[in-house]
Amino acid sequence: MRNIGLLLWLLPRRMRSAWGLLAVTAFGVLAAVTIMALGAMYSQALAEAGLRHSLAVASPSVINTQVVVRNRPMSPEDYTALRGNIEGIIDADVDYLVRDSNRYARMLPSLPLTREGMPYGISDAPLGRPFFVTRFTEHTRLVEGKWPSDGVTMDPSACANMGGCPSIEGVLGVDTLRLLGWEVGQRTWMVVFEGDDSEPPEFIAVDIVGSVEPIDPRAEYWMGATDYFRIGDWEDQPVAPIYVTENAYFNGIGRPHPTL
Repeated sequence: MRNIGLLLWLLPRRMRSAWGLLAVTAFGVLAAVTIMALGAMYSQALAEAGLRHSLAVASPSVINTQVVVRNRPMSPEDYTALRGNIEGIIDADVDYLVRDSNRYARMLPSLPLTREGMPYGISDAPLGRPFFVTRFTEHTRLVEGKWPSDGVTMDPSACANMGGCPSIEGVLGVDTLRLLGWEVGQRTWMVVFEGDDSEPPEFIAVDIVGSVEPIDPRAEYWMGATDYFRIGDWEDQPVAPIYVTENAYFNGIGRPHPTL
């Protein structure tokens, strides 16, 4: 206790004698802490400004992004759940960067595409590849015919085990239609099962109701893709892309054949 009392008596006297040094030291510590805090804030501001500047001056085609999910079932229920997950991630993490977005889906080119009633000899037929893209009609010119409807009908004369084969409408690119030698109004089959002497063929009927071409192939909307309107290639077989509506894609193709 005596030592503590001596310390309490001596400390104020020492501080009075060295107050100048203590003031300079305290100011130095305060200045150092302030500079460190301001440095961190300044660095963060520079980083954000640099990112915003880069985004502002960069071409949209450079920073546009596609989120692609492969090998998923085509059923409407699976797609609804997947869409909710993806949109939730975007909203939570990068919503401030998003200016616009579109959705698209396309089937693997696994089914031969033939004229109606020609299920045999399909080894030489092109493969059909239905797809949908949101806002497709806003960026595409209808050259002939009409836009496909949303409806899905059933052909009761075939696919008895499913209550009939589904029938939908679609449009082809002008060049695709020309190279296939078909015309608007042609009914086609995407052959699921060729059929034989004992079993009738199973198919998805697609009525080609129009021909289309892009309004501006270089528009940002297309993101450089050019395979919507022309014959493609898949394992050395020609592929015919067919635009259908979102409802027709999932309910006319995905619901009866979710594993295609």
